[in-house]
Amino acid sequence: MEVMLIEPSLRRDTISLRKWEMKKASGSATSMYVLVGKWNSVAWRNALREDETVQLWSFRINSKLCLALVKRRAKTYA
Repeated sequence: MEVMLIEPSLRRDTISLRKWEMKKASGSATSMYVLVGKWNSVAWRNALREDETVQLWSFRINSKLCLALVKRRAKTYA
């Protein structure tokens, strides 16, 4: 499904949101939702780094699913 993504830079773009089923050895499955397609471009434009914490907020505009990506500030200790 294509959804609108608002990036930390406030740029708006569409990105694919997919549901992946991960099968377990026990036979059960775990579902996870993943952003695919343009994710590397989004990460590069917003200087996202490995192990950086982000939040992904969901909301609807006129019944259409949208996402907002928020970069969390690193904790600083005095």
